[in-house]
Amino acid sequence: MGSFSHQSGYTLMEVLVVLAIMGLIAAFAVPTAARTIDNVTLQSDARTVVVKLRQLENAAIETQQVVTVSGSDAVTVSTGDTLSASGSSDVRLVGTNEISFYPDGTSSGGSIAVERGSQTIVVEVAWLSGDIAVKRP
Repeated sequence: MGSFSHQSGYTLMEVLVVLAIMGLIAAFAVPTAARTIDNVTLQSDARTVVVKLRQLENAAIETQQVVTVSGSDAVTVSTGDTLSASGSSDVRLVGTNEISFYPDGTSSGGSIAVERGSQTIVVEVAWLSGDIAVKRP
C-alpha cells in the first residue's frame, strides 16, 4: 500500500480569494466609518452650541440685560464672546442677522446652522418661549 502524505495549509488561490474579500469589506467599511465619525462630531458640535445658547439665555435673565447673538460668518455675542463649536464645524446664523435673549426669558427667535462638510444641523431658538432645540433639515 502506498502512503499518502497529508499536507495541511491553504492554496495560493484560497489565500487570494480571502484577501480579495477582505479588501472589498475594507473598501466599504472605511468610508462608512468616516461618515459616522463626521456625523458624531457634528452632533457633538450642535450640542455645544445649544449649551452655549442656554448659557447666554441664563446670562440675560441673571444680569437683567439683553444678550444678542449676531453675525453671518463669525457669530459673535454682545458680551464680546464668539459663538463657536468645540470641533471643526462651522457655525452661522440662518435667515436672520441676530438672536436676542431678553431678561424675562423670552427671545427674538432664529436659527443657527452648524455645518461640517456637506452635513448641516440647525439649532432653532423659539421666538417667544426661548426654547432651544436641535433639528435636522
